[in-house]
Amino acid sequence: MLDVTSLLRDANSKMTLIASLFPFGHPCLIGDVVESSDTSPAVPVRIPTVIDSSRVQGSDERWFISGLRQKLVVPHPKLAFAWSGRLRLAEKIAADLSNLMVTSSTPDVDIEIYIRNFGSTADGSDISIVGVMQSDDQFVNFSLGAESFYTQKYGNVAFAGTGADEIISAMKIIEQKLPNNSENPIVSAVLVSQSIADELIVAELDEAASLAEYYGGAYEIITWLDGQFQKIRPKNFLQSQIILSHKQYFGRPLIFMKQDYFRDLLLVYSVDYRNEPIVRRVEPVCPVGKELSSYSEEEIATARLPPKTLESEWLSNYVKVTSDFSELESMIIDTSCSFGYKHNVSIQGNIRNIDVSFRPKFATTIYNEYVKSILAVESGLNSYTSAYYRENKE
Repeated sequence: MLDVTSLLRDANSKMTLIASLFPFGHPCLIGDVVESSDTSPAVPVRIPTVIDSSRVQGSDERWFISGLRQKLVVPHPKLAFAWSGRLRLAEKIAADLSNLMVTSSTPDVDIEIYIRNFGSTADGSDISIVGVMQSDDQFVNFSLGAESFYTQKYGNVAFAGTGADEIISAMKIIEQKLPNNSENPIVSAVLVSQSIADELIVAELDEAASLAEYYGGAYEIITWLDGQFQKIRPKNFLQSQIILSHKQYFGRPLIFMKQDYFRDLLLVYSVDYRNEPIVRRVEPVCPVGKELSSYSEEEIATARLPPKTLESEWLSNYVKVTSDFSELESMIIDTSCSFGYKHNVSIQGNIRNIDVSFRPKFATTIYNEYVKSILAVESGLNSYTSAYYRENKE
């Protein structure tokens, strides 16, 4: 069982959340997109999970949410890292690591030396790094200014940022439901990473506590796929509510987020159904080394268009279930990727008072109906409610 309480108080305090982990022996990186500064932005920053950052009161009055930025970098197909700290240092490290991967005959050794030497420079305390590289058919992890530990189910874990406590809490929640092995480690590793990110997003939607600590907004994921490190794309997150009443349930979406990329520009499309009127936005998130000014006006206009389809290779549907007898929470994770793996729906959480024999149908029905609800609302309907008879038999 995950127990790293002693690490949390000493975790790096840079204002972000980054982590590397190896669920089912497969490498994954997770990183948020909120950028902070000691200078207040002229215009409040629009964050996918809230209307604007002016509604968030930071825990440190000296700092402000100043923008959105990708924290995951793939400077070479066989190397990826996440960063926390000063952007200019992340840009330098990305360029240096890319060069080492091309010129070095022993990149794993030389990169370890580079990271160690960089940590001893005057800039070393201004950035944290967690990364993974592929060398001789093995994955080698490296870090700078980060905390680390090992567990059976997550493998080698490294993390940094003000979100350290929260990501450990999310990992504990997910760990309790993980099997010891998987027939499809790539898909399972991504789903585990996405589940952790979803726990963080749900907490952010409920209380915005992460934004007060200057991290969150959305989360990117990198994994090793088809012989190289890649960012997971596209991926959807949907939070919904189901109200159970006797043998019927009524459902409605609360918030929908789709992450995809226009070239190297991350686009977070969000639809907030929690209030009237419904708010739809597309937020561009620049990679390390680029600003919005790096793109033409035509490219930016194209990037800001709503997605042509709401379908996605990866879908997480977090469902809040309320009934006459208790309030329940469950998580549905689904993937029907183009990678050729089986359609996989699982339901987790406290589902007492619902017959065990009913759970598979319940999970599948929720998944189908909430995808349908999003498509219906996005097709022009002002609202969507589903009501179905709940049979107790398969």
